[in-house]
Amino acid sequence: MVTTCNNHPALSAAWTCNDCFADFCDSCVVKKDMTYATFELCPTCGGACHPRRYGGMAARDFDFVGSVPKALTYPATPSIFMVLGIMVFVLFFVYLMAATFIFVVFGLLVKLVIYGYFGVYAMSIARTTGLGEDEPPDWPDGSDLRADLGSAILRFFGAMLVPYFPAILLFLGILFGYLSTSVTPFIFIFAIIGSLYAPMSLLAVSMGQTIGAASPHVCFPAIRVCLKDYALAIVFLLGVVLLNWLVSVTITLQIGFIGLLIAESIGFYFMMVQARVMGLLYRAHHEEFNWVV
Repeated sequence: MVTTCNNHPALSAAWTCNDCFADFCDSCVVKKDMTYATFELCPTCGGACHPRRYGGMAARDFDFVGSVPKALTYPATPSIFMVLGIMVFVLFFVYLMAATFIFVVFGLLVKLVIYGYFGVYAMSIARTTGLGEDEPPDWPDGSDLRADLGSAILRFFGAMLVPYFPAILLFLGILFGYLSTSVTPFIFIFAIIGSLYAPMSLLAVSMGQTIGAASPHVCFPAIRVCLKDYALAIVFLLGVVLLNWLVSVTITLQIGFIGLLIAESIGFYFMMVQARVMGLLYRAHHEEFNWVV
């Protein structure tokens, strides 16, 4: 059954008010621009609206806890394994170039682009999962370099750097002599806080598609409203990181250089798993987050 707009019965509803639960089309909702996002407001009561993109499934009906373990097999598709295989060959030549000490800078840039490319794909996984998709999205095809490998990569690295910004500032302050080494413990404290903040930062940027969504004003309230599930997600992500490390070390010790390349591809696989989990978290709490996506 298609839900229609309260004011225009001939049009499908695109938004639902969080307060009065009225349904509206795009032309009815009131758009309010903020510094980091645009909010859709109810024309009747002024409450915030959320998009109707979940096939009628309310967030409260979604089993986040039961869905998390399944994320481990989510990226296991032929296309993803093919791309990971190609990446192993590319990294092989990158490491060979770096070993000659002639193309070190070029090799590092190529590796940075590879990490950025997979980061962009991970954000796409988080976004499509959050919007209700259960199949992996298409790979960025590079047809628009500025969008796929430019601004999107910058958003990814920005989303990962913002949570660690205080720790980075303190480190640089010590490095250049502006701060005493006595503040070193605060670097570790802010780094730990940043590690807890980073998954939500990546999710917010993935859904909002703007680096401004990594702001604490967006992420901290979101963490607060889903604290229990977010804590579960953090524990699961830490487990994934540990599993990745154990597998990578074992393969590297057994096969050597080739094992190191395979280990990096496994790391990218687990990056997709982590993105899937954060997308599931959004799917379970999109009504409480009240983000415009």
